[in-house]
Amino acid sequence: MQLQDDTIAVVNPLRGDLLLERDPAGRSLSERIDEPGLAGDNIRRTGFDAVGDPAYGGLFYPHVTTNWFEPGTSVDLTDADWLSLSHFDGRFVALGIFVLGPYGTCAQRLAALPLAA
Repeated sequence: MQLQDDTIAVVNPLRGDLLLERDPAGRSLSERIDEPGLAGDNIRRTGFDAVGDPAYGGLFYPHVTTNWFEPGTSVDLTDADWLSLSHFDGRFVALGIFVLGPYGTCAQRLAALPLAA
């Protein structure tokens, strides 16, 4: 999680006191700013709740967001044509730094930083 810590240290000063309007679950972050516990601490420190290594009590779970569907598309995860997530693999060559929009969407790319092999 050193990469996440280093990224937050560099990018967070640009954020100032700005908060996303809503988190990915649709909850207002301005209403969560005084929330007790780790999620509230993370929001106050970084502007986002899902931060830190879950192996040490953190709330970030690395993930890949698959987003190629048209709005309103229904997805049947039991469909035989659906790729098995247990066989998903990929090579990630860059880290994207984005301005987050409502609900945690990536509204604007600020940078793509190559990752060392």
